[in-house]
Amino acid sequence: MIDSSILGVLTTFPLFLDFRHWFFGADMHLSWARILALILIPFCYRLGFLMGMGATPGKWLLGLKVVDHQTKGELRLDQAALRTLAEYLNFFFHFAPQIIALYRADRRQLGDLLAQTQVVQYFPRAFPAKPRPILATMAILISLSTAGENLRQTAAKLRVQTDGIILTVPDWDDVI
Repeated sequence: MIDSSILGVLTTFPLFLDFRHWFFGADMHLSWARILALILIPFCYRLGFLMGMGATPGKWLLGLKVVDHQTKGELRLDQAALRTLAEYLNFFFHFAPQIIALYRADRRQLGDLLAQTQVVQYFPRAFPAKPRPILATMAILISLSTAGENLRQTAAKLRVQTDGIILTVPDWDDVI
């Protein structure tokens, strides 16, 4: 939540740099540079903080740190990059990769499993974490049900204009 708020501010700036559409009703043009900035800013943010501090500001404020799963030491660059890339799976699978952690006693999500990392607390827990399969299943079902509706609404409305090329996604009912 903390990192999402920070990234929201950082990524909003390049996207809405042109304020003409706010005041004059002009179409908002997304250049490839703006789209690339929307991808690279979160990637560099997460990768930089993981390599520099071992945690993003949100994890750091909560007393959490990302470490190598086997050595419990600092992350290597390839682990931090793979874990950061795995965060983008949340966009496509509506946070289901993170919900996997509720099924596991060690609370490792899909990105942790792929990168061989683990999120640990500075101070150990009083009681070990337990798998919560019922909560995880409910979270996945709710997540997927809302993702389908959001995808349907977005697909029906999505129209991105980039450098004179108009990309239009057909109505979702036509795709299925």
